[in-house]
Amino acid sequence: MAVSKQQQLALLVLIYVFLTDGSANAQYNVKLAPALYVFGDSTVDGGNRLPPNGAYGMDLNSTVRPRWSNGLNIADFVANFLGLPLVPPYSNMSVAGGSTSGVNYGSAGCGILPQTGQLIHENGNCWSFDQQIAYFNRTVFDNLTTLFNNEDLIKHLRDSVFLISFGVNDYGFNYLRPTYNGSLAKLEPEVFAEYVLNELSFRLTILHGLGGRKFVVNNIWPMGCTPGFSIGQPGGDSCCDEKINQLVIPYNNSLPQMLMKLEATLPGFLFTASDDFQFILDLKMNTAQYAAAFNVSDPLSMDERFNTEQLGINYASPSSGILPETGTALGVNYCMEKQVNFFNETVETNLRAKFSPMDKLSKYLSALVYLINIGTSDYIHNYLHPDHYNSSRQYNGEDFAELLTKKLENNLKDLYNIGARKMIVFQIGPLGCYPYIINKLKPRSRCAEDINKLVSIFNDKLNGMLKELSEKLDGSSFVTVKTFDLIKRLILSPADYASELNSTKPVSIDEANMVTETGVIYASTLAGFLPETRKTFVAATTCTCYLQSDKYNRSRQHNGEEFAALLTTKLGNQLEDLYKLGARKMVVFQLGPLGCWPYVLNKVKPTSNCAEDVNKLVSTFNDNDKLDAKVKELSEKLEGSSFVTARIFDLIKSMIQNPKDYERKLYLLFDELHLTQGAYKVIANQCLNSNTSGGIGSPYGINDLVEVK
Repeated sequence: MAVSKQQQLALLVLIYVFLTDGSANAQYNVKLAPALYVFGDSTVDGGNRLPPNGAYGMDLNSTVRPRWSNGLNIADFVANFLGLPLVPPYSNMSVAGGSTSGVNYGSAGCGILPQTGQLIHENGNCWSFDQQIAYFNRTVFDNLTTLFNNEDLIKHLRDSVFLISFGVNDYGFNYLRPTYNGSLAKLEPEVFAEYVLNELSFRLTILHGLGGRKFVVNNIWPMGCTPGFSIGQPGGDSCCDEKINQLVIPYNNSLPQMLMKLEATLPGFLFTASDDFQFILDLKMNTAQYAAAFNVSDPLSMDERFNTEQLGINYASPSSGILPETGTALGVNYCMEKQVNFFNETVETNLRAKFSPMDKLSKYLSALVYLINIGTSDYIHNYLHPDHYNSSRQYNGEDFAELLTKKLENNLKDLYNIGARKMIVFQIGPLGCYPYIINKLKPRSRCAEDINKLVSIFNDKLNGMLKELSEKLDGSSFVTVKTFDLIKRLILSPADYASELNSTKPVSIDEANMVTETGVIYASTLAGFLPETRKTFVAATTCTCYLQSDKYNRSRQHNGEEFAALLTTKLGNQLEDLYKLGARKMVVFQLGPLGCWPYVLNKVKPTSNCAEDVNKLVSTFNDNDKLDAKVKELSEKLEGSSFVTARIFDLIKSMIQNPKDYERKLYLLFDELHLTQGAYKVIANQCLNSNTSGGIGSPYGINDLVEVK
């Protein structure tokens, strides 16, 4: 069966997630709607009215405009579910003008009523719902008509989702602020709710007239539980002001009825009414219940983070291979056999006690997915390194591949005997096209094809071995990820994949080595100021050399004060060398509180939660008469230089000892008015299903809405 380029790219994404930290949020592969058009306030503003300071959007990368939260908002998560990219804000017309996947018109501070938020001028005026509709009208007639013919445009708008998130500000910055709008403040809650709903109905009718058919409309969340509205009221910011919550009940109760009237009178009008009020009330009162959905559990200390084996564990080890000796010239590593042994230890020591009876553990292990990506180092850091290893003299290419295959087969059988059933095994990539090999062998063509042929022998044997195991081991499933050809094409023909990879200019692996104008990282794991640091593998700390008295002599040669002075002098010389090379602006970090790190705690076993004697040792280096004094001295001595000391010791110690103070992802509110990214994620996920299916959508969820054609 032919594999499409899209399928190939999907495979590459899978490879990336499991070869790196996997922290990126994967987009849905299936596009459920052609576009998402967003109207609303700060709950969905995608960068039209920017927040007042840099704390907002702190968890977003620099290419994404900050939202009124620490990260993404509801509109972003809905777009993700629909299989769409982040919807560009209308204010960024260079992108929004040509977008066929939607536009975000949301504007923080505004509401359904034209006057709402108009007295708030900080960071620019907000766009009222009327203004947002006017911008959408301009998008349709100025932009979309140039991208679609009339028939296709009608279908595009008909199948698109229109997200409407308004109402909070109509109460918070209008009805509850009589100094702004005295006449409206005199209305009874029921009368004001009817007035606002009529205004909303009128504007939804306009959007329907412009082509919209599928609408997602939220109700007003429990404002009395928001410090920005409840502070100073009975209950303050530690609980909810029920008086304010009751004010929005008439609006929330009548919203579904208003939408049903539109559905009955406007041809093709469909809606999902999201009950944010009840869900956020429950979310505030039972935050821990939703902790997993926030993408975090309860805040974990650094020690506890090592005990999350039920979520999976990564046993991979840099430079390791199938053979025990592979990569050991670079330091200690964990070969495949050791990694399997560690997994067995996890099962016997941790998991067995949590699953009883035995068949529950077996069922659990058989349902897991096991990723095996090993073998590259057996060539790069073994067979192709005759100066350190004898394998290339002992075996020809065929025999070496056979040796690796048999050894890996035994490892996989061991995993099976422990309980693994679903295993994904990666081929070795085209090593002959990798810069390391090319720089070493200097081939005449773009790839060292003799190396690629060597690797292909293993890949061919791997395929046969996995097929044999699938037939031989009862209940097992083995998947071979055939990355060799795909990665080779990506290296040799990057332009063919540029659009799918969303890159503006395809960069080959060779060219990537030359992109130095934006900076280069020279950092080396386990390295230190002193040349001997790291030569014997130990846990990574800058004081490794001093604390490992069984491997180094420094702690016998110097007391703590003298060792700190030695490091400071050595660092000073190195910084002067950088200055001579042209560096002028340098940021130098303190050492962290090593006495609070799990490695030191496990080694020293202190009676308190930190080994304070080790922290004092580190502080000797950090103190004013050592690192600080040296940095200050260099700043005065070296003309035109600027040195900054990053004082991280106290901050990191506080983060380790008080993790809850820093785990913002667990909390509902980012500031006194706005939710966190985690809260928006939970709410968006709840909108996907109807209230009869465990969600908060009515009469059905976004899942059902996008299915209607």
